[in-house]
Amino acid sequence: MNRINTTSRLVGVVFVGMMIAAVDTHAQSFLTNGLVAYYPFNGNANDARGNGLNGTVYSAALAPDRFGNANSAYSFTGSSSCYISVASTAALNLTTNLSIAFWMNRTPISGGGIIICKGDAEQAYSVGTDGIGNISFNRQNAVEMCNTAGGSPTNVWIQVVCTLNGTNASVYLNGQLRTNGTGVTLGTGTGALTMGTIRSGTPVSYSGSLDDMRIYNRALSSTEVAQLYSIESSTLNVQKAVYLNTYGLCVTSNYQLQVSQNLVNWTNYGNMFTATNNYWQSTNYWQVPDWNQLFFRVVPQ
Repeated sequence: MNRINTTSRLVGVVFVGMMIAAVDTHAQSFLTNGLVAYYPFNGNANDARGNGLNGTVYSAALAPDRFGNANSAYSFTGSSSCYISVASTAALNLTTNLSIAFWMNRTPISGGGIIICKGDAEQAYSVGTDGIGNISFNRQNAVEMCNTAGGSPTNVWIQVVCTLNGTNASVYLNGQLRTNGTGVTLGTGTGALTMGTIRSGTPVSYSGSLDDMRIYNRALSSTEVAQLYSIESSTLNVQKAVYLNTYGLCVTSNYQLQVSQNLVNWTNYGNMFTATNNYWQSTNYWQVPDWNQLFFRVVPQ
C-alpha cells in the first residue's frame, strides 16, 4: 500500500489566523482614561463604558455602520420625535474640560440639526451641523465656540471630535484639526443629554446616522484624536484557516500536492518538492469555509 498517495479533505491542524502585534498598553490607555460614556450602538443605545448611562431610543432606527455591519448604528430622520435620550446625571455635567467623539453620515436637510446636546433651554454644551455640513461646537445657550467652515459631504461616514480644554475649543474631522475657538466655563444644564435633537424651544433635528459616540471628562490631545481615528477607521477580522501535513515521505523523492473539488479531476497545486525528511507541511493556508469544497492529496513523481 502506498502510504503517501493519500486523499484528505483538508485534514490537518486548525489554525486560528490572527494579527499579532506589540501593543503599548500605556499609549492605548487614553481610550478609557476619562471616558464617562460610550455608545457603540451595537443593537441598542446602552452605555458600553459600564457606568449605567444607558440611552432610551425614541423612533431612531438601527442601521448599518461604516463597515456595513447591520444594526450597528442609529439613523435619525430629522424629526424632533426621533432621538436618543440619556437621563440627567452629574457625570455628564461637564463644565471646563470635555471631549465628544462620534461618527456621522449625514443626509441633506435644510438648516442642519443638533447632533448631541446636554441640557434643555440652558443647553450646557452641544454639537450641531448646518445645511452644508459645517460642524459647530457650542457652549451654554448655544453660543458658538468654533465652526468648521467649508462643510462636509453627505452620505459619507466621517469622524468628528470636539474638545474643550479650559477656554480652548477645537474640532477635528477624521483625526485632523479643522478649527479652534474660545469658550468659557460651561453651564451644567439640568436636563437630559439628547442625541439627534434638542428637547426645548424650536427643535432643530439631525438627519442621518450616528455611531460610536464617546464622551470624556477631559480634552483629548491632538495625538490621541489621531490615534482614535486610526483605531476606529479600520477593522481587523479574525479568520480560521487550516494547513496540511503528512508523514512517511521517502527522503530525496519528489512529490506533488494536488487539489480537487470532486475527487475525479485533480490539479497540481504549487511546485513539485523534494522531501528532505519524512515529514512535510504546507506553507499555504485555506479558509475554513473551503473544508467541504476541496480535497487534497500528495502524490510521488
